[in-house]
Amino acid sequence: MNTYQNITRRALQLLDQGFNPLEAWKQAADAEDCSESSCLKGCPRSAFVGLAEHGHLKGCQQAQEKKPLSLNAQYCLTGHRLLQENPELAHAPSRLWENIRSAEQVDRKTSNGVVDVLLALWDTRAFAADDPREHRYQQVLQRIRKHQGEVFQQIQGQEFTYALSGSTLKPSTTQQNLAPGHLRTALERMPVKGPGDLQDLRGPSYLYAILMD
Repeated sequence: MNTYQNITRRALQLLDQGFNPLEAWKQAADAEDCSESSCLKGCPRSAFVGLAEHGHLKGCQQAQEKKPLSLNAQYCLTGHRLLQENPELAHAPSRLWENIRSAEQVDRKTSNGVVDVLLALWDTRAFAADDPREHRYQQVLQRIRKHQGEVFQQIQGQEFTYALSGSTLKPSTTQQNLAPGHLRTALERMPVKGPGDLQDLRGPSYLYAILMD
């Protein structure tokens, strides 16, 4: 096991003792004999904390004031699905990351510790079993992929199309890309009265038009 796998395992134990996800990670990192830069690295931390705060780990409840799921947590969820489909990937971390990159259209070449967090969670069976939100997300994502290029309409009448790169939405009438964590969070809030209920997310009017169509 390496540094981030050790930190992840220790942080899981601290979650069981009642620590919140961020404090659990900080305490676990402080206890690990590693360089300061390694212990403070943001990618593995945001993966672990994001998964825990969104209730994707066993025994964790969704935070009441829920932020959009981080990209690194999203990569872990995609990796978890890939491991379920092919458990042998657990013995090939580099190939696992390449498969995640392909599925999510990730530009960066290294996982920056995210795969280490994923493998520790996989090895300890820490992911929430049979999470219905994940099944729903995959079903909606499949439907969204099917309707790429079709015309949608925002609530004020402006028409747009979109493309999907991995799990990232790219509407035709804005330069903003809508990260998969924002799509997940919007889906979990549905149904909502209008885009105003999604204002803390990127592209609320686009998310509303696509999910409510």
